[in-house]
Amino acid sequence: MEETQAIDTPVNEATEPMPTHPEGEYAIIELMGHQTIVGRVNEVDRFGTKFMQIEPIYLSKLLGPILQGGSSIYRVTPCSAEVAFNRGCTDARQLPAPVRATLPVHLLPAPPSGGDRDRDVVDVDEDEMPF
Repeated sequence: MEETQAIDTPVNEATEPMPTHPEGEYAIIELMGHQTIVGRVNEVDRFGTKFMQIEPIYLSKLLGPILQGGSSIYRVTPCSAEVAFNRGCTDARQLPAPVRATLPVHLLPAPPSGGDRDRDVVDVDEDEMPF
């Protein structure tokens, strides 16, 4: 009779340790205005009202907290820290403008290298203009 391997027995077990992420509650937050932010969340009471404090994830780092009013939150999908860091933003253009404005200079993308802008200017004789 031929021996079979049990289904529960792993054939190749990974030896890499799981990455550790900062403690806390993580979520994918969809906001009115069609913006999505992934990060660590917390409910805070500020200015006499409730806010969601979000620490967005950008390039696998937690950015400084932003406060989002409850009435502008469309959907909150709780997730694990691992899912949040895997789904976190990797392109600054994906971040909402106010979050992008607070990024440290070393995290900003490099400006496009287009050379000297003055070379792109075309001289046009005013007599040849159609209007």
